[in-house]
This record gives sequence, structure tokens and C-alpha cells, in this order.
Amino acid sequence: MVNKPYILAIDIGTTKIKLAIFDSIGNLLDYTFSEYPLDIKGDEIVEQNPLNWIDGFEKCINRLRERGKLRYVRSISVIGQAPTVVFVEKSGKVLRNAILWLDKRAQREKDHLARLGLPFDPRYQSLAHILWIASHEQEIYDKTSYFLQPYDFLNLYFTGIPTSSGIPHRDYMPWSKDDAKLLGLSPDKFLDITPMGTPIGTLKFNLRQEWGIEDDVIVVSGGIDFIGALLGTATLKPGILCDRGGGSEGITVCAEKGLPSSEKRISSVRFFLPNAWKISGITNTSGKAIDWAKELFEIRSYQELFKIAKKSPSGSRNLVFLPYLLGERSPHWDPFAKGVFFGLTLFHKKEDILRSVLEGIVYSIREIYEIILSHGIEVKHFRTTGGLSKSDFFNQLKADMLGIPVEVPYISDGELLGAAMIAGMGIGLYKDLKEASSNMYRPRRILYPNPL
Repeated sequence: MVNKPYILAIDIGTTKIKLAIFDSIGNLLDYTFSEYPLDIKGDEIVEQNPLNWIDGFEKCINRLRERGKLRYVRSISVIGQAPTVVFVEKSGKVLRNAILWLDKRAQREKDHLARLGLPFDPRYQSLAHILWIASHEQEIYDKTSYFLQPYDFLNLYFTGIPTSSGIPHRDYMPWSKDDAKLLGLSPDKFLDITPMGTPIGTLKFNLRQEWGIEDDVIVVSGGIDFIGALLGTATLKPGILCDRGGGSEGITVCAEKGLPSSEKRISSVRFFLPNAWKISGITNTSGKAIDWAKELFEIRSYQELFKIAKKSPSGSRNLVFLPYLLGERSPHWDPFAKGVFFGLTLFHKKEDILRSVLEGIVYSIREIYEIILSHGIEVKHFRTTGGLSKSDFFNQLKADMLGIPVEVPYISDGELLGAAMIAGMGIGLYKDLKEASSNMYRPRRILYPNPL
């Protein structure tokens, strides 16, 4: 049984855009995605053309329209990669490629932020990139009317209304007008935050006609993808940990207390819901490392990659991989760290190399996980989500190497389910995000650690 109205959830990821239609109680009714490239130059520059996001979206929306359920959609919410800066004129015209969260060019600007009391933190990465543009591409800076995140850019395409979506709390904002003033930037280029779950406006009439929808569609403010993942795994009370695997992989636990200020290896900020803290760390290239290995060995699918890796024994015949293919964040915070295969011999085979890539990713997650545990934080539930959570082999590796049961949700794309929860709250289906999450989240199975 399905329950109308339907909800369109969108996730603008680093390498693909994903769309899903849900009913009001979290049943997945339709799903599609489209991939797009990264523009990588040298060791530092990582960009993307925002028009590729629109092209990918249009391919996806046409598929959904042809399959029939799109016409019942009454609410939309977008989440996505961040911090990634999009530079647009007042008309919405894109002025240059977006600078991605993976980009490392602005080290001097990050040092300047630190001297002003804004220490290196992913929250301030967009500000560093904007400072870089102001210094190196002043014409682009001068022409820019709004600095947007990818989900804001898509909302502008939907409604014609420029907004900055997210959570209006210092620990979650990519920037603020006060930050802009401190850095000598123009504050009017930085929009005030439209709180997550707030209706922005209605879908443009011409788009509604193209999509075959007769009634108004409300576009609801979303935000950064990890918030969607926390919602989509019901990681909303102490003791629950969300492991989100995509191009990068982050683990976040909801805790009763924060960490001491001396702890710099992982992040500790107030949770976006009352009376809790968000403790988190992220490894930079998990899914991207798997993609790299897949392309290197010309493997056709992820399923085939996991099948080959499974042939190698635990420990990959003493081959160790450090997955620092584009620097590393938690806990090392070294943008220039490099990947390593340690112990490689003539006797190693393709399956050993592939398994060592997977095990290296899990060891990076374990490094963060052990720091969390070292502070006395209890983890009762370990819930995995994202594209990597679709592999039971990879999930079992995590259970074995971390020594904790891994709960796999019914909806593997927690970010999309989280976006659906936000959209549902925005049109009054649920009074708040807690109610939405408790009604829409369901576990699929639990994988227990194998005995050593």
C-alpha cells in the first residue's frame, strides 16, 4: 500500500545526482541516477560544471516522468555535497566551474583564516575558496551576486528564488555575513540561511508542465548530505552511529556530551536537535578509492569488484593499503597525504590488491571509531548508509574489523530518505524531523562480527 502525496527527494553527489520518489511513510516508489565527471587539474584543483548537474537532473526527471509516478509529487527537497561553492549572477547564470570540497588550492587562505580565529575546519573551506577567487579571479568575484551550495543552485533552478539552505547555527553554516565582514568580503553576496524544512516557494509553472504535474509543488529547503544521512538512519539520539559511505566516508555518533577542546582529530559540535552532540570524522576517499581501483583494473561493476576481492583471504595476504588518494581529513588533516600499498610482492594478485583497498578504507574508519570510543562515548547501534552499504560483503568487513554489529537500513540511500523526511515536514505531513524519522526509517538486516 502506498500513501499519497508523493515526495521527490534529490541528492547532488560528488559524482552523480540521484532522484527518488517516496510516499508519505517512506516506501521507495521509484529511483534513478545520472553520473557526471570531475574536472581535476594537478594535485590541487577539483572543479565541476554546475550545468552538468542540471543535465543529469533532466535525464533523471524524464525517466521518472515516463514511468508515471512523478505526476503525484507535491513536495521536493534537495540535499547534496558541500562545502562546494557555486558562483552565479543575479539572473542565475553560472560564472565559472564550482570549486568542490575536494579542492586543495586555497592553503594560504586557510592559513589566513586561522590567524583571524577561524581555524581549519570543513565549515570554513568555502570561505577559503571564495578568498582565493577574490585574489586570483577578481572579475569573477565582482560579477558574482550570490555564493551558493549545489543544493541552493538546484533550488534556484526550480523556483527562481536565491536561497542558502541549511541549519542556522554557527556549527553548521558554511559562512555568515559576519565572517564576510571579518574577511573584507561583500556581505550582500552571502544569503541568510533558510532553515531546513522551510518552504522556499513553488515549482516554476513551465517545469511543472514539462514534468506532467497539474497541482502546485512545494520546494522545501534542504541542506548538506550528511544531515540527510543522519535523518535517513534515524541517528537522532545518543548511542546511535551513522556510517555514511559515498565518494568519501564519514561516521557520526549522536552523544550526550561533547569532546574536550584539546581534541582536534575529530569534530565535536552541538547536534542540530536539542540536548545532544554530534561527534564525527571523515575519511577523504573511500568510494573514490574503490572507483579508482575499478577503473584501474577495468572492472565493469561494483558487484564484480566485490566478488573478485572476496577471493582474497582476510588481511589481503599481508598487503596494506593507505587510502589517501586525495589527501586525508580525520584524524590526520593532511591535504597532501599520499596513498600507499605496503608489502606488495610478486605473489600478490588482483584480488589481494582489491581487498586491501577495501580493508584500508575500513581501517581508516576504525581509526576514527577508536578515537570516539576512547572518549567514553557509547555506541549501541552502528547503522550504515550510502552506495557502499548495498554490498553485504563490505558491510561484513566492517562488522568483522570494527567488532560491532552493522545494521543495514531498508532504504540504502539514507541521504535520499532524509531529504524525503525534510520535504514531508515542509508540507505538514510530520510536525518535526524526529516524527518523520520515526515513521519513515526501517532496518533491513543486521550483520554480526564473525568470530576470530
